[in-house]
Amino acid sequence: MSCLSEPEYNYVNVVYGDTLWEIAREYGPQNADTRETVYKICELNEVSADSLIPSQRLIVPVYI
Repeated sequence: MSCLSEPEYNYVNVVYGDTLWEIAREYGPQNADTRETVYKICELNEVSADSLIPSQRLIVPVYI
């Protein structure tokens, strides 16, 4: 039996003017490099940092 739990995610709806940097700072861990969080969000959602569009839904890891 494994002690590992399933990863948890937040779902964020992009609104006009949002940037991945702002989303990463809001939802990422306090002590992490924001660039790493942006990279993880891009990787999870298969997007680039400059390709966000309003009403897009992003998967963002929950950091405990």
